[in-house]
Amino acid sequence: MMRTGYSWKNKLLFIFMLSLGAVAPALAGDMSCTGRSEKNGDDFNYANDFDFGDGNQTNDIGVIDGNDPYTMSLISTVSTLQIDGDCTIKNFTQDNPFPVTNINYWTPNPKQSYLIVFDNVYYTGGMSCSNIPHKLWLTNGSTFTITNSCQDYFIPVEKIDKQVPGPTASIGVPFTYTLKIPVMYDPTGLTSFPDLGSPNALGNIHVTDDLTAAATVVPGVANSGAEMTLVGDIRAYDRDNPAGAWVVTNNGDNKHLDFTLPDVPAGSQIIVEIPVVLDAGNTPGWQFINTAKWEFSRFIAMDMNADGVVDPGEGRFFDPLPGEWGVSPTMTIAEPNLVVNKTTPATAVNPANTITYTIDVQNTGGWEAWNVRVEDIIPQNTVPASAPAMGMCETDPTTFGTGLSAQILNADGTLNRALAGAGADYTLAWSTTGPDACKIILTLTDNGGAIGPNEHLVVTYQTALDSAFSSGGAGDLINVAGATQWFNANSTVGGRIQYLGGGTGVLTDGTPGVPDFQDNASVTAAVSGYYFEKTVSNLATGDNPATGAAPGDTLRYRLHLFNVDQTISNISIADPLDAASFVLPPNIATCGVVGPVAAPVNPVCSFDTVTNTLQVAGSGGAPLDLPQGDDLVIEFDVTLQAGLANGAVVSNQAQLTASGITSVVPAPVSYPSDDPNVNSVSDPTILGDEDPTDITIVTPGALSKANPANTNVTIGQQFSYQITVPAAAVPMPLYDVRILDTLPANLRFVSASAVVGATTLTLSDTNGGADNNLVLLEQATGLDIPANQQAIVTLTVEVRNDAINQGGVTSFGNTASYTYSRVNGSAAPQLSGGAGATPAPMTVVEPTLTILSKDVSFISPASKVLGTDPATVGDVLQYVVTIDNTSADTTAFDVNVVDTLPPELALYSGFTPTATINGVPVGTFVATPAGAPGGPL
Repeated sequence: MMRTGYSWKNKLLFIFMLSLGAVAPALAGDMSCTGRSEKNGDDFNYANDFDFGDGNQTNDIGVIDGNDPYTMSLISTVSTLQIDGDCTIKNFTQDNPFPVTNINYWTPNPKQSYLIVFDNVYYTGGMSCSNIPHKLWLTNGSTFTITNSCQDYFIPVEKIDKQVPGPTASIGVPFTYTLKIPVMYDPTGLTSFPDLGSPNALGNIHVTDDLTAAATVVPGVANSGAEMTLVGDIRAYDRDNPAGAWVVTNNGDNKHLDFTLPDVPAGSQIIVEIPVVLDAGNTPGWQFINTAKWEFSRFIAMDMNADGVVDPGEGRFFDPLPGEWGVSPTMTIAEPNLVVNKTTPATAVNPANTITYTIDVQNTGGWEAWNVRVEDIIPQNTVPASAPAMGMCETDPTTFGTGLSAQILNADGTLNRALAGAGADYTLAWSTTGPDACKIILTLTDNGGAIGPNEHLVVTYQTALDSAFSSGGAGDLINVAGATQWFNANSTVGGRIQYLGGGTGVLTDGTPGVPDFQDNASVTAAVSGYYFEKTVSNLATGDNPATGAAPGDTLRYRLHLFNVDQTISNISIADPLDAASFVLPPNIATCGVVGPVAAPVNPVCSFDTVTNTLQVAGSGGAPLDLPQGDDLVIEFDVTLQAGLANGAVVSNQAQLTASGITSVVPAPVSYPSDDPNVNSVSDPTILGDEDPTDITIVTPGALSKANPANTNVTIGQQFSYQITVPAAAVPMPLYDVRILDTLPANLRFVSASAVVGATTLTLSDTNGGADNNLVLLEQATGLDIPANQQAIVTLTVEVRNDAINQGGVTSFGNTASYTYSRVNGSAAPQLSGGAGATPAPMTVVEPTLTILSKDVSFISPASKVLGTDPATVGDVLQYVVTIDNTSADTTAFDVNVVDTLPPELALYSGFTPTATINGVPVGTFVATPAGAPGGPL
């Protein structure tokens, strides 16, 4: 059965009085709605209009307002609303639905046409719409269950189309709402036509906008309200004449807008621009919408003479009419957030080497980062001046080698824009003395622009070890860089917000392994020996160095042989690749010698498809020698096989054979490669501490979806599923995660949120709930799940008040899935994370109602005692029926009580039946339901 309205629980008392042996006059159950203030004496004066048994015919009204207590006291006991004049019904929300059971549009005068306005009305009753001459005006969320015959009388209405500049806004940064007035709106198809004006001329246009209600909280989402303030002038212009803009006078204050507009001819539109700013008290992550309300006057064509034809000019002029409100799209309060990654391809270096560093500053927030300040602390000598230098401060990195460069890259690594040199797009400071000694300080100017969401600022420079390293000193040199300050707008915006890296703007140790505002890079300063290293990066994710990969990823391996002070000759390298792990042959990207000394012989790199071995040797069979200070570098790309198991380790280690290496005693037959990112750099004098280069296969598994503890649910009940993404944490970050869940037809989406670590995020259904096909994501920055963490998603739904939900129905056995990206903010197609097991079915339970008792007593004459004195004609009896809802957690909706009266009894005319629940009167109780037969009560 259909269920609507208020929930009734526990004991309900239904009290009514009957008179014995006499027929009482029927209590009036109808009410008239008319635009006239007084009906007495006119052609439509009939007995029971809005009478309620008091004989007063002067209470007929043309406006029924759910916010008016007096009107509510009158309408709450009415079963049928009779339309006999222009009528406006407004402000009846789903929490306070229009209580009338039936609306009758029949009128005694078939030649009279009326306009019936429904403005913000939730109505579950019926309508009688057969062959009426009236027009029905439906606006602002008015919701009915009506027949097609009624829909034929609804006419398109004028609407405000309210748009926003984007899905996000930031505190203190002005943005502009744009109102297009008017556009046409079809209330039956919920369709608007923003590019078309109205075919009707509009006058007396009055617009209001409450910015404190920005106010409109997104349904089901806690703490999602927002407050705004008007900044600057409200401006307007004719759509066809943007140059003729004018300033609109705001008759309200800067938080409560109230203004009028000039008349709009048919087909025209006025564009209104409202500059606002989010107040400082708002919270990033909140979502908000804003509503512009309005009214106006216009002519409505009507068949006034009821001849079935609307003649030209036939109709009436109405002032005011409520327009369809302009509700803005949802916006999310966003802010910038910077994550720094510092890298260098160098691992072991000596004073002859040029060292290249890259600082990657990515904006992982949902808003632009302006005037970003990047600091890079260069290692310097910390021992007395008489000691050998121990750092890199001797070299000016802003001019050394190829010099310092900066550019903005898109999320996928492609170039967005190159930044002009210091003094234009950024300022650059370097000094070897003072408080900022040995520190690079780069600050983007307004001209340099912002780092947009998911974009990267990439700074590259070169440096070298201090020259004194040639005569002594060795060790790990750690270089710390970070973003210490940024803003959410350029310097011209007075209300912009300042952000400090780590909350203080002070660099520490670089917090290696933590994705935050700082990072470090370490190199080993070498003065003797050799280094033979193998590292790996993941081209699919950009991770360098990489530790994990998914099946099908392409990896780039780098073999690096560095000669510090040895005589290395007759070099050959063999690197076997496992055909079960890789798609062979590999693509050899680089094979050559680099360094300050010109190599006499070029190497040749090849791949033996029989032994699946990458080989490096001298060209044309000549010996391959590597002079001191030079580097032999081989890079090759290889793709992982598709079917590799989750958790499998793909291990690689190359072997070097050569003459002249004296640092290792005794000299081995071959020297294995070392991964310097595992257990640091290998000691060039010890054989056996070399680490292989390993990649762990990581395939995010399915999510898990769990029911609430109580799997019995009732009509109208809200409950929450818990979805864990992924079901088991994986050592790999998942970016821009989307939850996909097609809800059963008997559920309605309410809200969703996700908790990742200590952060709670609001998720939005970007599919708009179409066909219950949910696509849940975080709109500002995306739902990102760091490596070895999970997102706990709470999906709140409601059991629909629908005929599909009957007691004993078992349903809700749906399955969720998710998608993710490997690169933060990348536009690449999402990858499937898989679906979890379907939760156990849930069951709809109905309430159990029991009539506990029916008690009777004498009311008149009061002297009579029941059981002692007989009842006679004219006596008045009071009956009390007690009904108990014995269900522990199930609400009974739309309770109907039927009592079949014997012919000797009739309802007492001086008393209206009442109902209470636990002693509290039921405001929505209908004593005389429409359509009830004459015998039963």
